[in-house]
Amino acid sequence: MYFKELNILICSPDGKMEEQLRQVKPLERFGHKFTTIIYKPAGQMEFEAACVDADVIILDVPTAEIQESLPYLSATLHPRFVYCQRSEADTLTSPEQLEVFTAVWAAPLTTERLQFYFARLLRDIKNEYDLRLSRTCLDTTIDSLPDLIWFKDARGAHLKVNNSFCQLVGKTKEQCQGRGHYYIWNMDAEEYGKGEYVCLESEETVMKVKKTCVFDEKLKGLNGHMLQFRTYKSPIFDEDKKVIGTMGVARDVSDLHKLSQELNLILDSIPTPALLTDAEGVIINVNKSLQNLTGTKEQDLVGKVYDVWKRQALHFNKKLVSGEHLQLAHQTETGNTLQLDISEEPVYDVFHDIIGCFCLFRDVTEHLNHVNLLLNYQKQLEKDVNAKTAEIQKMQQQLLISFADLINSRDNITGDHIKNTSKYVHIIADKLRSQHIFKELDDETFYQNVVRSATMHDIGKIAIPDVILNKPGRFEPAEYEIMKRHAALGGEILDQVLAGMGNPAYYKVARNMAVYHHEKWDGTGYPEGKKGEEIPLCARIMAVADVLDALISVRPYKKAFPLDEAYAIIDKEAGHQFDARVVQAFDLARPDIEKAQKH
Repeated sequence: MYFKELNILICSPDGKMEEQLRQVKPLERFGHKFTTIIYKPAGQMEFEAACVDADVIILDVPTAEIQESLPYLSATLHPRFVYCQRSEADTLTSPEQLEVFTAVWAAPLTTERLQFYFARLLRDIKNEYDLRLSRTCLDTTIDSLPDLIWFKDARGAHLKVNNSFCQLVGKTKEQCQGRGHYYIWNMDAEEYGKGEYVCLESEETVMKVKKTCVFDEKLKGLNGHMLQFRTYKSPIFDEDKKVIGTMGVARDVSDLHKLSQELNLILDSIPTPALLTDAEGVIINVNKSLQNLTGTKEQDLVGKVYDVWKRQALHFNKKLVSGEHLQLAHQTETGNTLQLDISEEPVYDVFHDIIGCFCLFRDVTEHLNHVNLLLNYQKQLEKDVNAKTAEIQKMQQQLLISFADLINSRDNITGDHIKNTSKYVHIIADKLRSQHIFKELDDETFYQNVVRSATMHDIGKIAIPDVILNKPGRFEPAEYEIMKRHAALGGEILDQVLAGMGNPAYYKVARNMAVYHHEKWDGTGYPEGKKGEEIPLCARIMAVADVLDALISVRPYKKAFPLDEAYAIIDKEAGHQFDARVVQAFDLARPDIEKAQKH
């Protein structure tokens, strides 16, 4: 906390002593620097000038020369003077000489002896500084507290008091120091003899039992009013465990009953019915709101035991803990039934001892009625929403069936393709979901929407002319461009049909699958040339299922590929046309694909 550099002045015939003392290391939080003045009989002025900034002055000069410097040494502010005795004959004898010096280093002054004396001197100085710091810390601590704090010796004389103590008794610390109980509290023997003051007796008890005790004590303040104190008193021991005094901490905790008038004003300003009890559970204050609620007067409630009253008036016995609320029905004298919310909070003094209980009785009847109305409305609203949702989903399902029938009626090949790809999408999505590769598929709603939307991926073919849609051979370049439009057309159709159906999540998946199932992982697909994860996951799954069915199905312009060859083609395109992770799941799902192909 502090650091002190000691200025050490050596007055000696030579510089040898400084060299010897430099070998002693400084103590913790201390440093030291040396100044050596070579002693000369006529060097008095130089010596006195050097003394001004010195913390330690070591005089290694003949005794006869000391006498000349005594007047100056006695007047200086520096108390640490050391005299070095070089021989037994060179001795200070007079009291005037001895009382000036902090230490006398006796001959013979060998190097070891000098270093020993110097180290001991440094320890003494450090102890002084540490003691001063401890006193400062103690004074700062006790003076910063609002509580009264004091230290007494075994006879009852005050050794130390804090500012709060002085302020209360109207005396300074100097006036309190060394004085007893009667003087400080302006008491005479007759007053003490009345038995109203127990301060001294309580301290005798503490010294007898040798442990901290708690007392309630009454004392008279400067204005003559009696004050109630809660005091904690502890014994002070010496190094032999003998009690040599006491230490006390006190706070004015005048009885809660004395605050009745102020508490009534506060309680009456609270619109909520409330009451206050003391530490024994006796009602000491009630507000007007509670009187109106219960139809009783203040004088009929104050003085009653709270637990007895609440059992008789409110018909409940439970003791509530802090933060707990109890709701119960209470019937008033007029026959109305109220719903009360009751809470009981303990009241603490400065020592965290319970000195009472604050009880609130809120009328929540109207609030609960509103809550019940809202709950009923919410339940009816949820019921209506669920019914409407079920109706919309039913309409969507019928619409999907109608679309599938419409596609089948235009092209039997396309219709079979829709059925097959729907099965393959379901199988691939299941495998991906089981591996938890894509977090999207962990969402049950998204997963179901992917499976359901597969039937819609070729919806745009409805808008393709029959002459192109049903062409028996390969498309010409211009015809192929028209055929490619079915992806974008599918999005437009779904925009018109599903956008306003109240299921935006399903609409989004169905549209993404219809528009983007011909996009390729490397960006060479259509209609927008998306690549990588720019392509929606549902469309990446659909792309694999779509190509698989195209490869293993008969078309007017080709024969069906064997399943092995179809798998080889798709595996080769992993990372180019398809998402490699989807292809990996597709490979793992081959047994299920084979079963689906046979049915």
